Amino acid sequence: MSFEEIGYSPIKSAAGEINLQQLIEQSKHPAKPNLKPDWNNYLEVEGDCRKLKLVMKDLGFNKFDRNAVIYHFLAKNSDWNNYNISRQKTQSEEMRPRIIEGYRSKNFANCLAADDYTVMKAMGLPVNTPSDWDQVGEASQKKEHTFTQLQSIERQLVAVLKNPNKAEMEQQLFPLLNTAKNGDGSVLLQNHLGDFGLELMLNPPVAPITVPSSVDATASPVTPVVPTVPASVTIPGEGVIVSARQLAQVFSGLSINELSCARPVSDGLGKSAGNAGILLFTTKEGGARVKGGAMEFEFFGGKITRVAFQLSTFRDFEQDLLDRPEIGGCRIDPSFLLKLH
Repeated sequence: MSFEEIGYSPIKSAAGEINLQQLIEQSKHPAKPNLKPDWNNYLEVEGDCRKLKLVMKDLGFNKFDRNAVIYHFLAKNSDWNNYNISRQKTQSEEMRPRIIEGYRSKNFANCLAADDYTVMKAMGLPVNTPSDWDQVGEASQKKEHTFTQLQSIERQLVAVLKNPNKAEMEQQLFPLLNTAKNGDGSVLLQNHLGDFGLELMLNPPVAPITVPSSVDATASPVTPVVPTVPASVTIPGEGVIVSARQLAQVFSGLSINELSCARPVSDGLGKSAGNAGILLFTTKEGGARVKGGAMEFEFFGGKITRVAFQLSTFRDFEQDLLDRPEIGGCRIDPSFLLKLH
């Protein structure tokens, strides 16, 4: 029921039937509430909530009746609805701790005590008790810690990708990479962008080296010497572990033009994977890939353990962007996606 419907509902009294609104208006209590306050003014609504509570207590209503009426009175106020936001919504909308703390701060403490929330909850009304808020805050802080880790990795990775010097890229990458099998300076590299020349970046063509020939007058002035060619690297479906030098070779060969911010990877069910991020990139004209793609990176303990190049068809990051344009402080404009097609 709405507050208006409750207010006009008939109540039987010794003098006959009377509705709640009339009963409140006829009360002899010195501080009567305004039943139509400015719903956008938190302090005004909180003050009238307190007056309504005192008047109803003075009229003899028990705590269940009082709190049922107060709940519906406050239902028109956005601060009240924010205070009683569900834990599921705070998680699905990836709310940051500062927003959640802002919601919790407006708890109508000048009107309601912890016992009032307990009574409302006992009646099946969707409200948050202090213990509910503690759980929401704990979950939010845990997720924020994940975002902080992701943003730290992102800053370091973006610095590498924007560095035009391949040798410096390798130096930056080495302490950032780690696999359980090969240790620091190594990473699992996966390719889900199709045939865009990733193997060629790992196996650059080897140019012949020319050296002076002997002093024999009949000999050619120079003789080409071809150095030993390292074994060709191929990338199976599960990926291949590469070194910081090889990854720097790949990053340099991509000729990246634009980079998006990094956002948590969705698990496909609307939730974020705890230790993986994804950023989108475009490439310069003449690069290995004409348009661009997505780079997914998995991390653990402040180190990147896996880098995977992705097409939207392999992991539907495009739909996730449409469903959740902003997540973890990263907002990617849909126009960026058009550059990848």
